[in-house]
Amino acid sequence: MSSYSFKNDFIGALAAFLCLIHCIATPLLFLYASKLHLSNTATDWWPMMDILFISLSFYAILKIKTQQTPKWVQVSLWISWLGMCFIILNEKLEIIPLKEEVIYIPSIFLILLHLYNIRFCKCANDACCVSK
Repeated sequence: MSSYSFKNDFIGALAAFLCLIHCIATPLLFLYASKLHLSNTATDWWPMMDILFISLSFYAILKIKTQQTPKWVQVSLWISWLGMCFIILNEKLEIIPLKEEVIYIPSIFLILLHLYNIRFCKCANDACCVSK
């Protein structure tokens, strides 16, 4: 596996992991802010972190797509990414009622898929990864 592919999978897994931590920490941050009577401006930047994580994930998946990654991994990464985008967009626009914890599902899938790609796509050249 090339170091380029490893870097993209690492970036993708890290972005998904940070997104998961962000989603877990959000309720705690706002609870803490309300207890300390902090102004809303102290926490206004926090929801914008979604855009950063989704952008990093998009970049990583886009670069992995151009590599010799198994087709099912590519499709699964895009489905997970689209699911995460939908959930984030739904959270902002309140299209349909969803539990807050639903965001964990695509985040965990993205982490696992990137780790799978790192673990099982170790080849002298990228071509052998396609057959797995």
